[in-house]
Order: sequence, then structure tokens, then C-alpha cells
Amino acid sequence: MRKYLPSFLVVLALGCVPAWYAFAHGYRSATRFTCVHCRANRHVTTLFGHESVSVEETEFSRWFAQRQPAHVHQWGWCGTTMTYYPLTVARACGGQHPIWLVPPERQRQFVEHASASQIETFYAGLASPDRAFQQRSIEMVFDSVNGSER
Repeated sequence: MRKYLPSFLVVLALGCVPAWYAFAHGYRSATRFTCVHCRANRHVTTLFGHESVSVEETEFSRWFAQRQPAHVHQWGWCGTTMTYYPLTVARACGGQHPIWLVPPERQRQFVEHASASQIETFYAGLASPDRAFQQRSIEMVFDSVNGSER
């Protein structure tokens, strides 16, 4: 029995550390971002502290790539992070980027019909750290789309 005690203690310790981490920090978390320009989706998943990132193309991002110049992705957070614990799930909510208020179809309609200066103003507003500028950009999309439907 004594011969197996050190091995048992090592196995017990190796099992306790991940269990402690899972209960204290969650074993998995997931959140999502969208590019304010092309609306590609960036999924960020963390599993026991190791981050995994994947980018998902969307119908809008494929359309955007054919019609617009190359761009650097500017990610807008969805506003929610889900963290999974052994016995529960926690949802952490924060400041969602306003781009999530605009359906991709509306953004496409705006980009197709707006002037170059309107598009430039729209994306500059979304890039601003000022929420008021961001909100004005979003309103610009809805105003132009509503105006063209009259």
C-alpha cells in the first residue's frame, strides 16, 4: 500500500488543480466580435486559460470583399461573455458595440446607396471611442435607409 501512496497523491494533485481552476475561474468561456466594416465574426473561446480564435466569413463579408478596398478588421464586441463552470453558467454583460444594432442587410443597403463621404463619415464614427459619435453613425444608417423607403 505504501508503495502506491506517492503515485496516488500525484494523481490526486493533478486532478485537484484542474478541478479547482474550473470551479474558481470556469473551464470555458466564449464571446464574439464583428468587424464594423465587413461584418465577419470573430469567435474567442478560452478553455482552461488557453485562448482559441476563429474568424467566420459571412454573406456580407464576402460581398464587402468584392466591392470595397482591403481593410484592417476593427472588432466590435457583442457585449456578452459566457463562462461555463462545472455546476452553472455565468453571463457577463458590458458595453456592446453599436454596430450590433444594425442588421448586415441594412448596412449593405447603406453602403450601396451612400456617397463616398457618407461612408467615410460612417466608418470614422464607428472607429471613434466616443459613444455619441458611434451612435450618430448608426442613426445615419437608419435615417438613410428610412429616407430611401419613403
